[in-house]
Amino acid sequence: MTVREKGWLSRRLPLVMGEDPTLRSFLGMLEEISESLQLQIDQFPLLIDSSVTPTELLEWLGFFIDTPDTSALPEVKRRQLITDLGASLLRRGTRAHMEHILAAFTDGGYEISEDGGVYREGEAPTNSSKIEVRVGQLRSGTVNSLEQILQSIIPTNCALTLEVDETMTERKA
Repeated sequence: MTVREKGWLSRRLPLVMGEDPTLRSFLGMLEEISESLQLQIDQFPLLIDSSVTPTELLEWLGFFIDTPDTSALPEVKRRQLITDLGASLLRRGTRAHMEHILAAFTDGGYEISEDGGVYREGEAPTNSSKIEVRVGQLRSGTVNSLEQILQSIIPTNCALTLEVDETMTERKA
């Protein structure tokens, strides 16, 4: 948090305007009124840092990056998932995005098999895309809830198959 020095706003005026006592008094009042708002703005980076965000605001914070329902996850995993998804926001709907979610919800590893890709215009295959996910033991939630979460993040033209294999122990992307 930063407390600004008195006169910080009037010092930004052009020299001629800064000599006007009425304008300087008016800006002095604005500085006093705006100080509490400025302090809140100064704290904003702390509010969006999931490691220090109050627990009751995690769901609200996750809303801005379209984090799936994380209520079944322990608090530490919720915070990590929000951090990971926030860092990879531009990769939403990709394999990397799916890996963050699977890592949070599974304990026994996972495998992703997909036939997606990036193609030139008119060169994309005409068959529909398939995504097959095999997971080990679920850490939190149910298979149905995980399937709903995955369905909500994959592209709409993709078919998803989710299989649970509790003998799986390692992550295999």
